[in-house]
Amino acid sequence: MFHDRFHAKLDGKVMRLMIGIEQHTLRFADATVTCTEQMRQALIARGADPDKISVMLNVNSSETLHNPVLPDPADQARDEFRIITHGTIIRRYGHEVLIKAMVHVMD
Repeated sequence: MFHDRFHAKLDGKVMRLMIGIEQHTLRFADATVTCTEQMRQALIARGADPDKISVMLNVNSSETLHNPVLPDPADQARDEFRIITHGTIIRRYGHEVLIKAMVHVMD
């Protein structure tokens, strides 16, 4: 993320320092939780102990999926379309793919 935000060279001094800090904190911790298997693999590739890293997906619980929050029927119907995302909007998350796909979805 630091690389994406600040356009730091992956093999530059700043990124080597950031990776060093990352790996030091991972060695210090008893356990680490990340939100995707891809991130887990990236941490391992940079030197982390695979046995200390768990993945907990950033998704709704199954209870929420079975009882969704629906719009209030008393609200006036709106003829508009909204996209809502949580978190930071940065290139690596691929929001531009969603925006470009909307022409096909709207059809």
